[in-house]
Amino acid sequence: MYDSHIHLTDELVLAHLPEVLREFQLHGGKDLLNIAQDFEYIYKSVELDNIPANMNIFHSFGLHPGILTADRTERDVAKDLRKLERAVDVHSEYVSAIGECGFDFFRVSKSDFEKLYTLQYLLFEGQIRLAVDRGLPLVIHARDVKGEDIAVKSALALLTEHNFSDPVVFHSYTGTADVLETIIAQGYYIGVNAIVTYPSGKDVRELLNVIPIEQILLETDSPYLPTQTRRQLKHVAATEKFGRPVDILEIAEVVAETKGLTAGRVIDTTYENFRRFLMPSA
Repeated sequence: MYDSHIHLTDELVLAHLPEVLREFQLHGGKDLLNIAQDFEYIYKSVELDNIPANMNIFHSFGLHPGILTADRTERDVAKDLRKLERAVDVHSEYVSAIGECGFDFFRVSKSDFEKLYTLQYLLFEGQIRLAVDRGLPLVIHARDVKGEDIAVKSALALLTEHNFSDPVVFHSYTGTADVLETIIAQGYYIGVNAIVTYPSGKDVRELLNVIPIEQILLETDSPYLPTQTRRQLKHVAATEKFGRPVDILEIAEVVAETKGLTAGRVIDTTYENFRRFLMPSA
């Protein structure tokens, strides 16, 4: 079993790391892709220790669009990109992907949109160039205001402009069916997480019906997005109800039920997808 998107260096996960990894391993967990989405996460990632034997921790280094605020400048973005490039090169033995990176307009005000669009564009384009230069896959974060698809369409346009040919995953896709068809046609992967287990996740479950199982990656986005079952746990402190990699089991069950497959087939097939994403030439 695997988790294609987890934030191991988030403070909440770090505080419970031995327990979280042991639980995952006891349920057959083996591979994790740790997402280091800013410099603090990156520096903590290279210091991770006490990883259980026979468990593989891969890392994706990137800069999340949410790090940008309206008081930043294009010069700041250029400096951040140079700093990221140095981190990737200095710690190259740790880096298996670039990201999560992309666009996020979910909480961007109308007055700040134009400036933040430009800054996010430059930050994302720089990370595409870095992934191309280093031959690494991309983990894309593209979040829009509900009913819009500016972030996803902008990400797709930039990938096309740069003729990006390494594997791509659109993490936690909640966009429209029309744009999803374009993503699928490009051969990109779709990250599916605990949103499919929520009563409010009906739209995402409907999207699952048009995504080939060969283009799905299961993810927890831990510690964010705990499954519906974990959210409803009684007599458990709120600080204990965070998403964990073992939640892949519940996510796989809902994906299987939605697509008319067995949970075992969902886990096995998407695990092969995960291996191809990280090691396309293997």
